[in-house]
Amino acid sequence: MGTPDVRPGTRPILENVTAIALLHHQTRQPIGPEFAVECRGLTAICFAMEAAMSVGRFCVREVDTAHPDETVSIAAQRMHQRAVGPLVVVNKASQVSGIVTDRDLVSRVIAKGLSPLETKIRDVMTITPQVVTEEAPIETALQIMRRGRFRRIPVVGRANKLLGLVTLDDVLMVLAEEFTQIGGLLKRETPQAVVEDHDLSGITRLQGESHFAVGD
Repeated sequence: MGTPDVRPGTRPILENVTAIALLHHQTRQPIGPEFAVECRGLTAICFAMEAAMSVGRFCVREVDTAHPDETVSIAAQRMHQRAVGPLVVVNKASQVSGIVTDRDLVSRVIAKGLSPLETKIRDVMTITPQVVTEEAPIETALQIMRRGRFRRIPVVGRANKLLGLVTLDDVLMVLAEEFTQIGGLLKRETPQAVVEDHDLSGITRLQGESHFAVGD
């Protein structure tokens, strides 16, 4: 009998089901109907997490933009007013054509003695930047960031139209929250925690019986 194929997305499900079975074994709890309920719950959670780990889950939808024919002066004023570093450069069809940062304005305009009032964004922007779709796994965006050594990527839809922006800081913030929640769940599900909960429930039951006996 051959080994069944396992889709990458289902592997966490199998690992979690195995963990539940091991937990029952370690705490000497019989595997009953509740085991199937836990497995079904974990299956739903794992598939939901797989879908939630797409770029669309992490990207921001409100993106500050610039037009290629705008002057550096106008772009700099927008950066200042919006308190942002990067501007995604789009054409009239909202298609991504470049990206420009405050660092670009310093190194490519001010440092070279060019006039911010005359220099166009198209002359100093980074053309054809790396982009990612909102359906792509967040791992894809992180790989692009690591290879290119930058911290943000425009998110596009059909015809390269701008949909959002995913940044390394936003990804780390969301993942930190997720890991904190998972850590709390794992802590509650450790064999020691299960035993303590079982002992506490037993003590509560005995106290209730004792109170009933005294009151009676």
